[in-house]
Amino acid sequence: MMKFSTYSDRRSVPYLIVLFLVTLLFTLSLIHPFRIDADAAFQIKSVQQWLRGESTLLNALVLPSPNDLSKDVQAWTVWWPPGVPFFFLPLIAIGLPLGIAAKLTTYLLFLLGCIGWLKLADVIKANFQTKLVISLILPIYSITIANLTELIGDVLPFAIMPWLFVYALYISSCFQSNQFSYRHILINSSIIGILLGSVYWLKYSAFTVSLGVLLYLNICFLFFSSQYTLKKRLLLVGVCTACLLLPFFSLTLLNLLLSNSNIAVSQYNNFGFGSPATKGFGLLCSFLGSIGLALFQAYGGLMHLIYFSDRVIPFFASWGPGEREIPLAIAGIPGTVVVIWLLLYSRKLYDKSVFILCCCVTFVPFLLLGYLTGKVGFNFIVHNIRYVSAFFIFTQILLVSAYIHYFKNNHKRAAKFLAVIILILFFIFPNLFTVGNFARNGVFERIGEHYITTANKLYVPVLSKVNVKSVVEQINSVVKSPQDIVVLALDEPAPFGAWLEMKQRTLPLVDAWGPLVQTHGTEGANLRGASKFTSSKDLRLILVISKSFESDSKMVLQIKQRFPQATKWIKVKTPKDEEVAVDILYSDLKGL
Repeated sequence: MMKFSTYSDRRSVPYLIVLFLVTLLFTLSLIHPFRIDADAAFQIKSVQQWLRGESTLLNALVLPSPNDLSKDVQAWTVWWPPGVPFFFLPLIAIGLPLGIAAKLTTYLLFLLGCIGWLKLADVIKANFQTKLVISLILPIYSITIANLTELIGDVLPFAIMPWLFVYALYISSCFQSNQFSYRHILINSSIIGILLGSVYWLKYSAFTVSLGVLLYLNICFLFFSSQYTLKKRLLLVGVCTACLLLPFFSLTLLNLLLSNSNIAVSQYNNFGFGSPATKGFGLLCSFLGSIGLALFQAYGGLMHLIYFSDRVIPFFASWGPGEREIPLAIAGIPGTVVVIWLLLYSRKLYDKSVFILCCCVTFVPFLLLGYLTGKVGFNFIVHNIRYVSAFFIFTQILLVSAYIHYFKNNHKRAAKFLAVIILILFFIFPNLFTVGNFARNGVFERIGEHYITTANKLYVPVLSKVNVKSVVEQINSVVKSPQDIVVLALDEPAPFGAWLEMKQRTLPLVDAWGPLVQTHGTEGANLRGASKFTSSKDLRLILVISKSFESDSKMVLQIKQRFPQATKWIKVKTPKDEEVAVDILYSDLKGL
């Protein structure tokens, strides 16, 4: 019988724990159909249309023109980078249902990320206890970053960034060693530069982390070793920086050519963001509290406390959502203090290369996201869970190491008491809340639920909370020709998931109309807009409108009036009210 050494056996334990827990969680989640909505649905829809031959580009959508409903326009979006669809394309292309393909891809990417983070812990020589703790924490991120019930695009940087951190540390060690040639270091510097720049094609916010890694490498090349001349060291800096900027400017140019807009931030001003927490004193509070809110995803519990606990804390009852960002940020400041203290404490536990890299990828992204917060008016740094997942686990590895060392080596009663308080408030509470909140809202509420899906195997509650298949069949039953259009007027900010169920030409009217602003302006795809739609040819219009709008007759009338050629609306009989979340109406338009 083969025996393993004690060291090898212990080393594999964290990996086995992660593999078991992540696989278990994803397997249990298969009980319920997967949900794809918002930005993820937009990009998966582009895959769906591209595979059907309806569009010529991934990350672009074909939909009816706002100037003539009988014609189509192709909308390229700069809101989300074009790399995401390529990762989900393979399993969809081989014929797996959308829900199954998306969940399986998410599982594989998340597992890749977990292994990457543990590999990083091995490379930086974290102790066994630290890796054990991290192996128990990582599966919790499957609830938020790789949502077990809903597709979220944040799993990509989670999966990729730890491997880039490992690669950066490898290049640093090569540079400081005499065993590798300058040519070897130069080639690897150019490769990592391209890889770091390519992150911009996957997740805009994760590019801030790439810039943190670039800063670390440049510090390494300039100050970590003097075995090379200054000219050679500056060449490494220049090559690495230029290679990073190449993918960035390539995508910027592509966006400009296809949409007349180079970055998504340039379109944000259309929405009029302007929270009090993004200017002056509010911005300062946001920045000071942001790191603490990221600590073990403390944001979730603290947000629930301040935003949804008015019965317990009536003080905030009269405050609007934007106003509550400041107390939320202030609540994160103690966590920021703990992070900085433990991070400084970890200096004596790790090599300087590790500590400097960790500092670069911790503070550079927060500084850049803080700048964007002030510029755009949307609080990227307070509402930061999805933006910091790509790098903050690295920080937490060092924090856990520092905490364990502090607890073991301080025997004073006051020190032990402080350690226990930190453990309860900043480790146990946020992780328990994340798990408990998911169990209540994502599991227990759906126990015993039998949801009837279409062939896509998707959960689409905005259409029906029981039987989406019947709703889709009802819509299809009144379609006369391929020219007919389904108009989705649904009571959710970005209900693009319902679009995935439509094989017909579809016009979504949504509150989150930003991705379609280049082709439809600020009014065309806006649910609250008043612009008119006309058709030069005869076609049938099928209006799918949320039942929740029935109490707002003005809203329903405004939506209908946007189609002046629709002189008579016929309501389709739907199943029991409790099974359907929408009304279906149709009207035949006579071409102009």
